[in-house]
Order: sequence, then structure tokens, then C-alpha cells
Amino acid sequence: MRNRRSIQVGCATALCAAIVSGCSPVVTEPANQGTIAQRGAALAVTDGVPTDFPRMLGCAAEELGNPTDPAVGDQLKRICDVVQTGLYALSQDATLDDQAKTHHALMLMGGGLQQMTQVLLAADASPSDAGIRP
Repeated sequence: MRNRRSIQVGCATALCAAIVSGCSPVVTEPANQGTIAQRGAALAVTDGVPTDFPRMLGCAAEELGNPTDPAVGDQLKRICDVVQTGLYALSQDATLDDQAKTHHALMLMGGGLQQMTQVLLAADASPSDAGIRP
């Protein structure tokens, strides 16, 4: 039992590490410009996750399509895709009980929201901040 728990924690830690290290802060590469509705339609899909699977808070297409900088929107989508894929895989894992699934889901969502916040803070640095960052 103890060995199984350590494997579960290890898997959840690896997924959170992938979220945190897999997406760097704002990239200034040119992105495909489109209307919010067009971007939203593309953002609503995560490969390997059914379209009727609930999206994590902040990962709805209309929310991801709102950043004025498309590069920021693309980074947020990558973070959401990692979390959504992890949440879907977690929901399909028959070896975990509901309490363990809830625990791991909260860890995944917390890591994803933290990374999304860092991307948004980096993109929103204004000149009035005088170089001071949180």
C-alpha cells in the first residue's frame, strides 16, 4: 500500500513539474492573428480529451481567446492542454479511489493556475512598476 501511494505521489509530482517547467514565460514570436471567436473555436479542443469533458477554470475557449497578445493566449492554451490531458487521464484511472483522484486533480489544477498566473503577470508588467516584480 505504501509503495502504491509513493507511485501516485510521484506521478502527480511529475505532472506538476511538466506544467511548471514545460511552459516558459511570455514568448514574443509572431502568432496567427484571428478574431476571438476564431481563436476560441481552436482553443476549445485538446487532443486526446473528449470535447464534452469539463474544462478547468480559466481554460474555457472564451477565456483563452481574450488575451490581447496571441502569444500569451497560445501559452495559456499549452498549459491548459497539459492540465486537461492530465485530468482526463486521472479520471480514467481505475486504480485510484475518489479521494485520491480529487487530491491529484487539485494538485494538477493548482499547478496549472499558478503557471497561468505567472504567464499573465509577465505579460502585464507595466512601465509604472519601475522594474519591481512580485
